[in-house]
Amino acid sequence: MDNCTIYSPVFDSQRVKEIVKEFFPDDEVVVKGNTPEWDSVEVKAGNSRLVLNSKVRKAPGDDFSRLVMSTHTYLSRIPEREGKDRVLKVVLGTKWMIGVVSAPGFENNPSHEECVFKICQEIGGMVFNGRGMLSGSGDELLVP
Repeated sequence: MDNCTIYSPVFDSQRVKEIVKEFFPDDEVVVKGNTPEWDSVEVKAGNSRLVLNSKVRKAPGDDFSRLVMSTHTYLSRIPEREGKDRVLKVVLGTKWMIGVVSAPGFENNPSHEECVFKICQEIGGMVFNGRGMLSGSGDELLVP
């Protein structure tokens, strides 16, 4: 199982749901939560799953806020390089996070990774893979 987090400057749950359905037209897509907002979107195809979990700020100091700050702290410790300040500003300006889980993993399901990057491109987001921040096209923006 692999995971990552999409950091988005906008909240567009409807568009993300559309992208997932466009990407996996023949697979079962289960949406949990209110419409048009949702808590999670899960794609089931055979033995593979792609799950997107929505996280938004509800109050100062909540889980969302702590995740933004811990990511900012981690990335700020990476030595100075071109684009670092921009990445850190985008992290602090995050309006929406999407936690992504791919099972059995991105390597076994390339379409899962392609879908994640398509979402990022559409909503102007970045992907944190646990090591560093990637662009919507998969380029390394800020990694140790």
